[in-house]
Amino acid sequence: MKKISLVAAILALPVLLLVLPMAGTAIAEIRPGTWTLTPTIGGYTFEGNQNLETGPLFGVKVGYEWTEQVGVEGFLMSVPTELTEPENQGVDLFHGRGEILYYLAPKSRLVPYLAGGLGLTKTIYPPGYEYRYTRRIAVDAGVGLKYDICPLLALRADLRYVFLFGNHGQRENNLEYTAGVAFSFGGNP
Repeated sequence: MKKISLVAAILALPVLLLVLPMAGTAIAEIRPGTWTLTPTIGGYTFEGNQNLETGPLFGVKVGYEWTEQVGVEGFLMSVPTELTEPENQGVDLFHGRGEILYYLAPKSRLVPYLAGGLGLTKTIYPPGYEYRYTRRIAVDAGVGLKYDICPLLALRADLRYVFLFGNHGQRENNLEYTAGVAFSFGGNP
């Protein structure tokens, strides 16, 4: 009898693991008052005249769901890259910004959203370059997609078009694409 119970428990475990995430779909939605922490990786493509290679992006997003439709988020990131000419000279880009997120289907398990924000970018160049570093204002706009695995965990993908202002009067447009895992804390059940 003990062997039958053990076999039944072992066979029931995969079924339970499949059913548990589905049980969370009833409450897998944007919940006001929820905080999120999202480690993020991705890529950053510079406009051609910036003399910088596309580089990997590493960052973290901290967000707060204000209402079912609106959230706010802070984003800190780093992009190690290189100059296109002369080659093999490292450049580091550091970026921080705040964004407003507008959720298009907040009661769904798959939540598309629009985003827009404002921030600052600092680019550090190698010694001997035209200027050692630049600080610029960044304005971004884009879209994202969030898929709730359960009420405390979600997968995210984001795409942003970033406008940089303030480098000797020039404006440059860059593309940022990220993916991450969002961990949720608090909020109304």
